[in-house]
Amino acid sequence: MRPSLVRGSSVFTFLFMLAVLMPSALAYEGSSFNSVSQIVFQNPYGVLPQYRVSKKQFGEKGVVPDNYVLQAAKRTLTTQEDFWDFPNGQKLFQANGICFAGEWLIDKTSPYTGQFSYLTKSRVIARASVALSGTKQSDKRAFGFALKLFPSSDPNTVAPTLNAFVMHSMAGTYTQHVLDLVMDNEPALGGLPPISQLGLAYRLLKDFKTADKMFTTAKPDVGYRPVAHLAVPNREDRKAIVAPTWLRLRPFENLPRIDKADFRDELRVEHYPKQQLIWAIEVASGKRNNKSDAEWIILGRLVLNESITSPACDQQLHFAHPVLR
Repeated sequence: MRPSLVRGSSVFTFLFMLAVLMPSALAYEGSSFNSVSQIVFQNPYGVLPQYRVSKKQFGEKGVVPDNYVLQAAKRTLTTQEDFWDFPNGQKLFQANGICFAGEWLIDKTSPYTGQFSYLTKSRVIARASVALSGTKQSDKRAFGFALKLFPSSDPNTVAPTLNAFVMHSMAGTYTQHVLDLVMDNEPALGGLPPISQLGLAYRLLKDFKTADKMFTTAKPDVGYRPVAHLAVPNREDRKAIVAPTWLRLRPFENLPRIDKADFRDELRVEHYPKQQLIWAIEVASGKRNNKSDAEWIILGRLVLNESITSPACDQQLHFAHPVLR
């Protein structure tokens, strides 16, 4: 498949578009890897909390100020800040999670630019979480993975971070091990969520779509999160942006499977060889909604070597969703 190409584009054009579509981005200066990790990796929980997600937390329906789902969806599309004090001390959707620190490493050549280019090495803060409330093996869990990339080689350099999102299925799945799942940025629906959560899921999808309509310059699609922003070259590199359509993370097959009831216990890095969790970074290009015909290539690996469950991970760490263009 031929990669998508934005001819004649530069990082300055991209930033101008970003500023027009997201006014709050003008005031955002970014963060350093060290400043984010120091906040996230402190005060670990003594006992894992079980944050509950319920409709009564969502507020009123419709395009009104008291629709807290819609306000949160709008914030993720317009607010670039790396930390946010979430109302009521928890996220509305992905409330229970585990955070990681590690590296994004690209060791294969390809036509792709920016964070997908050959020999790219960026620090990462990541968060694995489940939508809604179920965290146990007995639950139908909708797993998501949020990445925050720090392009500077200096961990103390303050610069805008780059965020990306992948999931396994939007409605969730029954699985014993998270590491048996492949996640990408256009996840399958995955059937229906549990009957008790159908109303929650429908409300979320409706409000997410409303927020997308407000800010996207393309047809709204809550099932797809773009990765073109990861392909923007640095200021010194005037190459055109060459971005894949899809990003996929596939767990390394030789990683052992850890049998823990709660996914947050399963994914603690101390359970794994060299205290590392490793995913293959795979990409493909093509027409959206035609992922089944994608020709995937492996570009590198995501290596996570530190993990924590903490209040800052669940209650403060913020990932900005890229807007469709």
